[in-house]
Amino acid sequence: MLQFRNITVTPSDPVVDWGVEGLLTAIERGGIEHWSSILREVQRAVSAEFREELEEALAIADGGGKYVLQRALLREDESPEQRVQRRLRQSFRATGFSQQRFADELGTSQPRLSTYLSGKVVPSASLLEHAEVIAGRRRSALV
Repeated sequence: MLQFRNITVTPSDPVVDWGVEGLLTAIERGGIEHWSSILREVQRAVSAEFREELEEALAIADGGGKYVLQRALLREDESPEQRVQRRLRQSFRATGFSQQRFADELGTSQPRLSTYLSGKVVPSASLLEHAEVIAGRRRSALV
């Protein structure tokens, strides 16, 4: 159970009231439920003051949810097109295939796959879904 020390707020208070010390404690000693609460607050487009407190806490933090929160915050700034590109690249890397083999599995050409991976062209939702299925099958086969 997460507990704050030497501050007047508790983990049950609103996240925006935690301040740097509360955020730091939640990042380092909290769990996914606390990190999720922080991210939900970020998604609400909260005040610049809260965002600054969070950035300060992340700069000080060691371990815990620091890496999780930093990655999630980076993704907050992604456009939908960038998210699609990231997911396609993750699927491609997860297979361990060459671009040619992955393109063949997807039913497209290697040059076209290259435009998707570089972000020059956004693939269809069905192609992205198919890529994720291929990656999932490949992961299962390797286990």
